[in-house]
Amino acid sequence: MQTQALQSQSATVMAAIIAAFTSVAVLVLTASVSQIRFLYERRAERESLLNGLFAEMASICEHYVYVHAEFLETASWDHGTTLERLRLARYGDLLSTEDFGRYGFLNAEDVRLLLQLRLRIRNNDLILDSLLEKQQNGRPIALEAIPGRASYASATANEVMRRLAGKRRRLRDTLNALKREVPGIH
Repeated sequence: MQTQALQSQSATVMAAIIAAFTSVAVLVLTASVSQIRFLYERRAERESLLNGLFAEMASICEHYVYVHAEFLETASWDHGTTLERLRLARYGDLLSTEDFGRYGFLNAEDVRLLLQLRLRIRNNDLILDSLLEKQQNGRPIALEAIPGRASYASATANEVMRRLAGKRRRLRDTLNALKREVPGIH
């Protein structure tokens, strides 16, 4: 009888040990899958942010390349054309700089360039607003500085794109395609 009790007790202990090991194995497997999923989602979010940032830099370059070209030909513009071109020359907000916490993977130089670009775009827009107000009020305006300011903003966005493309092969391919399609992207 004692032998049966010991065997029963041993079987119970063995079942408990197997259950404990199974629980630990399931826990380790679940934690591993969760960690892999977290890392995958983080990498996907990072790629998405890089794509968005790169696309915004390309948009800025293209915008300012055309602003530069348009404002070299101002002699033939009438009052209405000048007002329209001044309105269209504004870029607006640089969306990628609204939350730098999302771009923690960028290095300090990349962040500095983005901040400089945001400042240049804001200053360009302020100057364009001032010129637009003067033009609307019939006061004389000087448009000669606009092509240079546009080139400066475009060059900064080009530099950010070049730096991002240096870190990702896929972005290098995109940059090379843009160079063929958009004048002024280099």
